[in-house]
Amino acid sequence: MKTTIMVLLLGLWSMTAAGFEVSQYTFTWNIAAAGRAALDIEKTPEGSYVILKATQRVTGGRLKLTPSEAEALAQVFLRVDEFHQQMRDKRSDSAKVMAEQYEVTFSISSSGFWVTITPPNSLMGLGSIALDREGIKVVTPAMLEASQRVKYFEERILF
Repeated sequence: MKTTIMVLLLGLWSMTAAGFEVSQYTFTWNIAAAGRAALDIEKTPEGSYVILKATQRVTGGRLKLTPSEAEALAQVFLRVDEFHQQMRDKRSDSAKVMAEQYEVTFSISSSGFWVTITPPNSLMGLGSIALDREGIKVVTPAMLEASQRVKYFEERILF
């Protein structure tokens, strides 16, 4: 599988005796996107993170995850078809599962099937993102490999 790395460099440049110095930057590797979900890996001066994004216009948002948090969420996302089937069979309208400190809510309504991820210490769901089933199924395999992907990216982008 061919992997494309897109690098976005945002920085404050300052002149020094040796030349240019990059003090602020963000390198982004776009890994997967489908439906209303996207997955990136970002490297900044603070570290490398997995970014899980909701791409719909009104309720878009993003979660900044450690590799272990991304992998824990992916383990829960593997059950998306199971929860979808239960809800289609009307055994329930929603179900909540914890992945590390994140609350994952599977729900079905007239607007469709949604997976909402709420970060720890969220007040009334602020900072939550809602993803569709198609998007979840596309980002999950890459999230299961989050540690390896972050390590690979850090070895290639030496800042």
